[in-house]
Amino acid sequence: MTNRTESPRILVAAHDPGGGNMLLPIITQLQRTNANVHLCAHGPSAQLWRAEGWSVSSSFETCESVFSFVEDFQPDLVLTGTSIAVGDGYRADLEIDFCQAAKDKEIPTAAGIDARMNLQARFTHTGTGALVVPDDLCAPDQWTRDQLAKEAWCTARIHTVGQPHLERVIKNIRESRNKIPSNARPLMVFFSEPVGLGITEEQHPGFTQYEVVKLLLHSLSGLAIDLLIQPHPLENSADWRTFLESVDISPPLQVDVSTQTTPALQTHADVIFGIGSIALIETAMAGIPTAALQPNRKHSVNPRIDAMSNIQKFYSRDGIEGAVRTFATTCTAPVSDPILAAEISHSCERFLSVIAAILRETCPHKPLQSPTAGSLELQS
Repeated sequence: MTNRTESPRILVAAHDPGGGNMLLPIITQLQRTNANVHLCAHGPSAQLWRAEGWSVSSSFETCESVFSFVEDFQPDLVLTGTSIAVGDGYRADLEIDFCQAAKDKEIPTAAGIDARMNLQARFTHTGTGALVVPDDLCAPDQWTRDQLAKEAWCTARIHTVGQPHLERVIKNIRESRNKIPSNARPLMVFFSEPVGLGITEEQHPGFTQYEVVKLLLHSLSGLAIDLLIQPHPLENSADWRTFLESVDISPPLQVDVSTQTTPALQTHADVIFGIGSIALIETAMAGIPTAALQPNRKHSVNPRIDAMSNIQKFYSRDGIEGAVRTFATTCTAPVSDPILAAEISHSCERFLSVIAAILRETCPHKPLQSPTAGSLELQS
């Protein structure tokens, strides 16, 4: 058995739900190795990880507290998610602070990118404007890798690992949907997101989530459908209830704000609508009819969705209501997008192999080992 003093010490940090979710299956696997793993999080990631029954340190209200923690723990690797700042008091700089603290101590740093958007912003400190790039970046797909490779600011080694959370969620949705009966009335879900939050005016797509839902309500007017609005974790459900009270809803269409979890909705929904949320990618790959509504957009909301063959896109305002209504009443289960399917295959193993390679390079006396397979090797 490996002596504990020879076990690698890995500090994992995240704030936003995208990064926290992406790292969740990685943490699960790391805890099955010889690694001494310590979790540090704020906000949505802290909630996600604690829901798994894990101990999470969250006393990081200041940059100094982060630097002090890194000095005390002395990790062999700092692994983070990435976040987008959205306002005062929002600790989206948490991962950047951990990365900088590690760099100051010459500790190796790595980060997982959960989506191909806002790449430079993920590493730009909102307080200082400093660009803090980890030593290694784990990209979700080849497109993101290529984009990063073109950027002069990106000094990191880039690895294409896929998206571990996405791969796991797709598998779980498929399995859970095989166990449920059909709905008496069609159930449709709109996955909302705070459009414009954390981006400049020049980057704004030119519409709000509320305007999109107004279009959706007009499109589904008079149909015998149950429509649930699923607020984003950064949205307030009360705001959506106030909005629904202000609009006309034509029976027998019934609309409400969801109180269910995203996995529960993905299990039971017949049709999914949204804007650019990763939830749309998950449901489309799981075989649920899925549509992205971005009327007369000025900019792409999610390039990954733009590239997917199995998500219906409604990007023009002209005729959108009739087109959406037709889609809602006639759509069939989409075929899995073959390019994305290949990109996310064995994501967790690929991500772990990068971590193992970093540790072999920087502290060869502390190899990452699994209980059954011994030292983990880098996969091609």
